[in-house]
Formats: sequence, structure tokens, C-alpha cells
Amino acid sequence: MGDALVAALRKRAEELGCDAIVLDLWAENASARAFYRQVGAVPDLELEVHLIPSDA
Repeated sequence: MGDALVAALRKRAEELGCDAIVLDLWAENASARAFYRQVGAVPDLELEVHLIPSDA
């Protein structure tokens, strides 16, 4: 099922002229990381994610 979703996402991104699809995951989610690798995703070493906690 995940493969079909990624295929549809790739098709739509191409239709829209997107340069890339950005995916995120919880750092400890090894199964998501493995799936992303399986569909050809690679880490973006130039991108960092920062959060502002809601209690700040």
C-alpha cells in the first residue's frame, strides 16, 4: 500500500513541476527510514528541523 501511495505522490509532484518530495519521520522510527530508503529517498544533509514547543 505504501508503494502505491508514493507512486501516486510522485506522479502528482511531477504534474505540479515539483523538484522534490520532502518526507519527515521521528528519528527513532527505523521502519519508516527503511521504507523511505526502499522507495529511493535519501537524507537531505542541508535541511534541519526545529520545533518551538507549545509550552514555550
